[in-house]
Amino acid sequence: MKKGSEKFSFGLSPSGCRPVVLQGKGEPTRGESLAGGKNPLSNKGFTVLELLVVTFIIAVLVSLSFPVYGLIRRKAEAAACAANMKNLFAALQVYTTDKGHWPQPPASALGDEENFWKFWTTALAEYDVTEETWMCPTYKRLSKEDDVSKRKATYLPAGFDAVSALTPYRWGNQPWLIEIGDHHGDGPLMLRPDGSIVPFSMGTSDES
Repeated sequence: MKKGSEKFSFGLSPSGCRPVVLQGKGEPTRGESLAGGKNPLSNKGFTVLELLVVTFIIAVLVSLSFPVYGLIRRKAEAAACAANMKNLFAALQVYTTDKGHWPQPPASALGDEENFWKFWTTALAEYDVTEETWMCPTYKRLSKEDDVSKRKATYLPAGFDAVSALTPYRWGNQPWLIEIGDHHGDGPLMLRPDGSIVPFSMGTSDES
């Protein structure tokens, strides 16, 4: 054994099968293993090229995700729009059954857009139809009107006489509601008397 200030101690290897000599004072230096070798991961880092490659891949993935997100949002809005029309369909059915006829706007409301929509929103309010139900989600998102109360309804009701509760059902191809504007890319949505919802161009292809 060498003489001097160095101290020698013995211990077990990590496997516990053979002794390991720990040389020097205190613990092994940083970057050295118990066997005295260099730790290959101690000074490992990313190079500038590797960072640039990772950044480029992230940028590509983000750019690809935007069209997918837009498509998902449009599909969700179209589904919500159809759900609005289904709710209006149910309310119109119940109203017609209860009152014995289709809602009849007063003559004064026919030439006044504000009063016209006020009549319809009020007529169906008792059937849990809110003003929001009358608005397509896509229209609300794209609308430049910040004041919600000034936004317009986007589902135009048809006009039927008050002779009978069955009048709205006489023509299977006559829409009860039609969407104002093509908000979903396939044409304005149309609500038929049977409750089906189709683009206007498809809804006029057959006769009942």
